[in-house]
Formats: sequence, structure tokens, C-alpha cells
Amino acid sequence: MRAEVDSQGRLDRLMTSPYYEAVVAANRSYLNVAVPDAAELEREH
Repeated sequence: MRAEVDSQGRLDRLMTSPYYEAVVAANRSYLNVAVPDAAELEREH
């Protein structure tokens, strides 16, 4: 449980920091390269 609280706290701090937009943009760029057509790879479970 403690790890979850720490992770949530880190996310909360990131969301209010000046780095949030840059982190989101970097993650989106990575995912666009790693999974170029996510809709095509989606499957029904």
C-alpha cells in the first residue's frame, strides 16, 4: 500500500510542476513510435 501512496503523491506533484507538459509530450512521442497504430492492434477480450 505504501508504494501506491508514494506513486500517487509523485503523480500529484508532477501534475502541478512546470515539467508536466514536457513529460506528457515525451511519453506520447515514445508511444507513437513504439505502437504506431494502436487501434489496429486492439483486440476484443
